[in-house]
Amino acid sequence: MTRFKDAWEKFESDKLILDRDTRIECAKVDKEWSSENLEKVKDDEDKFVEEQMNLLEIEPVDDDEKLLFSNKFRLQF
Repeated sequence: MTRFKDAWEKFESDKLILDRDTRIECAKVDKEWSSENLEKVKDDEDKFVEEQMNLLEIEPVDDDEKLLFSNKFRLQF
């Protein structure tokens, strides 16, 4: 019975280590991608918001309403 327990604990430990290492690697890849592409994505987002604001059929009444539309378009992007 103890051999089964030891084997099970080793199996679980190995899986946890693999999960940890995978998460660390994914975080590195995400950080690299962000540093290389974040500005481009922000520029694309700003361009999209500007285009959508120009397509509005009604003109925003004040800055609060303009911000509301802008946030809506950013979420859509």
